Amino acid sequence: MFLLRVIQYFLGYVRFRADGGSPERFLNLVARSEIALWDIRSKDGVLYASALRRDFRKLHPLAMSAGVVLTQEAQKGVPYQTKRFARHAGILVGLLVFMILVCFFSSFVWEIDIAGNQSVSTTQVEHVLADLGLRPGAFAMFLQVRYIQNGLLLRIPELSGVTINLHGSTAYVRVRERRYPPEIVPQALPCNVKATRDGQIIRMEIYAGKPMVQVGEAVTAGQLLISGVIEDKDGALLLVHAQGTAVARTKRDISVTIPFHTTVYSETGKEIKRYTLNLFDFGVPLYFGALQGNFNRYSYTNNASFFGVKLPVSITTRVYRECKPLSVTYSPSQAASMAKQALEEKEKIEFSGIKRISQATEIKTDANGYTLTAHDVCEEDIALGESIQIS
Repeated sequence: MFLLRVIQYFLGYVRFRADGGSPERFLNLVARSEIALWDIRSKDGVLYASALRRDFRKLHPLAMSAGVVLTQEAQKGVPYQTKRFARHAGILVGLLVFMILVCFFSSFVWEIDIAGNQSVSTTQVEHVLADLGLRPGAFAMFLQVRYIQNGLLLRIPELSGVTINLHGSTAYVRVRERRYPPEIVPQALPCNVKATRDGQIIRMEIYAGKPMVQVGEAVTAGQLLISGVIEDKDGALLLVHAQGTAVARTKRDISVTIPFHTTVYSETGKEIKRYTLNLFDFGVPLYFGALQGNFNRYSYTNNASFFGVKLPVSITTRVYRECKPLSVTYSPSQAASMAKQALEEKEKIEFSGIKRISQATEIKTDANGYTLTAHDVCEEDIALGESIQIS
């Protein structure tokens, strides 16, 4: 039934009334002509019914034969709606031009969102992307995403992974920085165990190999701790995969410098908002052009819902707050406080998995600024396997 209603709406239909004459004879003539009527009802001797637009013209001769007068009460369906809009061609043309412009400008990349980088600067990534063709104003259809991703990895060796997603007028660049873990010698290969840092051995555990140092002995970085060359009971030399731990007391020096005179970026109070309409996975920018200058960016998305049901429509608002460079001079007390905080943050990374026994600090003030140095005594495992080169 629903499908029949849809077909009738697309073909167009007329709601009419038949007055006077013989409505029964009219219906019989209509049935013989195999013309479909629906919603037939009679009230006060007047017949009401609906017929397809193309069939309504055929009803007039039959109405004359039955002596009834047909009067249109309503015109429904796509053909009649089209005629109404045709009277306002300017609105249709304007709407069409607007949609074409929106689609055209949304095909350009107006914003590049870079995230995931810490040691590699955002400016460096932006410059390399611009050389590879990804810059504000680039036509998205002409961008070779795979080529840009590979080029970024080749030009910035510190990156181990890059993902670029184009969503509307925004290119989301997500990078992953390379980590360099210590090289681990496979179990099948013979190796020695050497010291990674200078220190004094506190305790050792030998799992395989021959110990070359004793507890309490001072060692230097690169010194052999456990040998993978052992001698069997017959005096023959064997190569094994030496394994063990060597916990030593070590010294680490961490230093931070806070300049007395520096440049910081401060928000001016000027704010620019830009909106993007998200329809399913298609983003339509409601703005044109790229911003120039220094800005702090904040963004949030409001999702549309209907009676608690989330719809695939949302508005993303990006707030840009202008920043300008300011020359700042810190007093010695301010520099000392900032240096202490920076040193604590640095130590959280430096001493991950390391036990710190004691600490002594050293303060130095010169033309470069305030320098705070921490001299730490630690306990850590300095043993690291190194493969034995066999010639």
